[in-house]
Amino acid sequence: MLSPSHLAVDVPANLLIAWDECTDPAATGVGIELEPKDGIGVSVEAHPPVSETQYGPVSLTPGIEYVLQFDFGHAYRRTNADGIEYVVDTDSERKLSFTTPEPAAGSLLGLGAVMLLRRRRKG
Repeated sequence: MLSPSHLAVDVPANLLIAWDECTDPAATGVGIELEPKDGIGVSVEAHPPVSETQYGPVSLTPGIEYVLQFDFGHAYRRTNADGIEYVVDTDSERKLSFTTPEPAAGSLLGLGAVMLLRRRRKG
């Protein structure tokens, strides 16, 4: 399970990327790439140890749609029929898209909620 999980979720401008612990003994590394979809804004590339379960917080640009690519690298040692050892490298990868909310949009939503509560109390 990776958080944030999908496009329908607005994520905060200070994003903490979190994931479940990797229990695969063949896992060799974690890769995180976070890039703005339109190329404008903060880009992040990180390779925390496999033992970690979170990275950040990362400061993001408000109002920008980001693409997060997250993967675990794996290395499996094998021996062929001739007795020669080789390594198979694979990745399990997940890509997510999400948008950081505009500060003004959040303020307007909060103001609208306050006005609705006030109206409800008067009625």
